[in-house]
Amino acid sequence: MKLKKYLVLLLLLTFSNTLYATNSFGQLLCDYDCLTVNGFVNRSVLNFRTLQTTGIGRFVNLSAYQLPRGAANPSNMFEGNLQFSGETLGWFSVKDTFNYAAITNVKQLPDFNYQFIQHGTHLIPVSRGLQTTNHNLWQLILEPGRVWNEIRDNGFSRASLPFSLQEYGANCTHNGVLTFLFKSDGSMSSVAYEIASETCEYYQFNLYGLLNANYFPVQIDNAAAIKSNYESEVTNRMPTKPLSDLAVDYPRSRINTNLIASEQTSANLSAYGVAYNGVHYTGNCTTRFGSYPYCDVMSLPSYSVAKSVFTGYQLMALEQINPGFKTLSIADFVSACPASQWSDVSFENTLDMATGNYTDSGFQVDESSVAMINGFFLNYTDSGKTNFSCGYARQSPPSTKWVYHTSDSYVLNKAITRYLSQDSYAWLVNTIYQPLRLSPVLNTSVRTVDIANQTMGGYGLTFHRDDVVKLAEFVNNSQGKVDGQQLLDKTMVEQVLQKTNYHGLSAGSLYDSYDNGFWIWKADAALGCNTDLYIPYMSGFGGISVALLPNNMLYYFFSDNNEHSFITTARELNKIGDFCN
Repeated sequence: MKLKKYLVLLLLLTFSNTLYATNSFGQLLCDYDCLTVNGFVNRSVLNFRTLQTTGIGRFVNLSAYQLPRGAANPSNMFEGNLQFSGETLGWFSVKDTFNYAAITNVKQLPDFNYQFIQHGTHLIPVSRGLQTTNHNLWQLILEPGRVWNEIRDNGFSRASLPFSLQEYGANCTHNGVLTFLFKSDGSMSSVAYEIASETCEYYQFNLYGLLNANYFPVQIDNAAAIKSNYESEVTNRMPTKPLSDLAVDYPRSRINTNLIASEQTSANLSAYGVAYNGVHYTGNCTTRFGSYPYCDVMSLPSYSVAKSVFTGYQLMALEQINPGFKTLSIADFVSACPASQWSDVSFENTLDMATGNYTDSGFQVDESSVAMINGFFLNYTDSGKTNFSCGYARQSPPSTKWVYHTSDSYVLNKAITRYLSQDSYAWLVNTIYQPLRLSPVLNTSVRTVDIANQTMGGYGLTFHRDDVVKLAEFVNNSQGKVDGQQLLDKTMVEQVLQKTNYHGLSAGSLYDSYDNGFWIWKADAALGCNTDLYIPYMSGFGGISVALLPNNMLYYFFSDNNEHSFITTARELNKIGDFCN
């Protein structure tokens, strides 16, 4: 019997020793997130001809890098290594406070040789999270992208991949996208790349160009597990809606969603959103040249939010396991911290940044000092950071005065590492982050460059926006429980959520205090409440806040123009959340 023209058979295509399903015409069958159209795309930029060239090229709207309307399922399979070498091509400075432009090779990508595996219309990096490179300034974060066909690409399939550059030893993060054409046999075009946004207060730029590149097909180990894990990652994200849908879902509130995040300059706003009643209402993730094509996996640096969700959650989790853990002495676990200044300083004192050891108690004076910048932030060794952090003189009794020191978080994290006799961050990932089903980008962190390989404690994590919501709701909505199991000490969680009479130590203003790694805003006057209202929040350098609002609502924004206020937003969200009651 003759086969009907469109009868699909499961034939086998041998490629790199891997078997793929094809139809009766030898065309690759899609097995995940498949497309239903024919590949007719009206493309005016980054077309087939452009991707056969190299050089500076030109800066284009990032819509050219996203999956377009009309895209068809890919007819080629990518499984193997993508390789290219960085060159200095297109670059434009937007802001450069410390003359980074003078640093060697700062205007080029790191050399690139990483493995990817295709799953349906998605392209997944084999290695996720922060990747060490041979570049003197930039490390890489690779995220999953998309693969598709366009009829005018002459039998090639087209791939688009989000990536980020993160500053070596720091948290400054620049988000980009790259694209290329390929065939299953290893044929490929140039790679076009573009960076047009960042979360970085002091260094901002545009980077772009077209580079020679190679695709080396090779069978990937654990391919099935990589694909399965990725599907779970996507499935486990909270459902999203556009932020404007808050007005649709809560029409009686008369909320003006245009006022949400209005206190941050829009050009400096990477991501923002609200989570409420099981829905993640997401704002735009705009760049200087259009919307970022991969908002769900945009890399968002933690900066000091890590003081809450790294050292804060770490200490609360260990206090839950071993009651009294928070009272242990720093001097007993960090030998570089002299007993004369640290024997009476507890782990909790250090989390509260109330060690009594400082130079100047003025707001952010120690933190922004030349001594701190050179001795701590620009010192990339564990011994250097530890010796500096332990070197402050005793000025007041522990637990009596708050003085902001990122170095305190480093000391605490080092003490916890010594207590556990294992990598403290790996312990946190296994104990808290994995049960919360966070993304793989949180499996890694910035570390020192010596044999100690020590994590920072007070900065150095990277989030996806879904991670931000889950980490905040873990305390705000679930009170430190996962699947009914209490993972964080209940008393410390209640202190964070302001369910006790103690509201922390005064922290820089009449309206702010600090406790257990969280800031606390006295919000009743701003929101017109008749009784005291305290709202905990997390804060990060440059303009990052994650607010744990009453009645199980949360709000976050990541920006980089030193605009931290969210009073206007809180007033609007109060129309829905009824925070005073």
